[in-house]
Amino acid sequence: MQLPPTKICKPKTSSGFTLIEIMIVVSIITIIAGAFFLNLREGERNLALQRSAQLVTQAVEEARNSTLANRLHAGTVSAGGYGVRFQDGLSSVIVFADCNQDGRYNASGGAPSCIGAASGPPNFAELYSIIELEEGVTISGITPCDGPCVLDLKFSSPNANAVFGPSLVGADAFITLQGSDGDQLSVVINGLGIARVQ
Repeated sequence: MQLPPTKICKPKTSSGFTLIEIMIVVSIITIIAGAFFLNLREGERNLALQRSAQLVTQAVEEARNSTLANRLHAGTVSAGGYGVRFQDGLSSVIVFADCNQDGRYNASGGAPSCIGAASGPPNFAELYSIIELEEGVTISGITPCDGPCVLDLKFSSPNANAVFGPSLVGADAFITLQGSDGDQLSVVINGLGIARVQ
């Protein structure tokens, strides 16, 4: 009787990954994820700048529409219409009722109502609303700039004609917004008071 041939057992080879291969794959995934998140943060900052520019144009439209609608301010009609104040270095825009018809924003006063305000004292608090820009975005420049870089844009009643103060006649105004990363975006307001993002 003959014995069957003896099988020689070979060591079984592993079909898994080695530690080096796993480390390479994890490194590649980490690099791709890092690049993705950097681009995501950059996109968020650009979007914040775009949204802030839209808020500026909406503030201008709010002032124009409030003037055309004779919207009440503290229960009385603003004889001078409504306006917008831009100030260098701030992260907000002020919409105001021009109670005393001087074309400028006045924060306080002792007049009993908006109708009782005069071109000099007593005035009435003209703050209508504050529009906050997105986080990290500020007004970094106003062109042309007069003195402390403050620009008041007022729409006069009844036709909402645009008037820039101080003494900017017939020219365009540029409001430059700057994000936390240094990127800038400008809003152009023409002599008619029409704002657009540039």
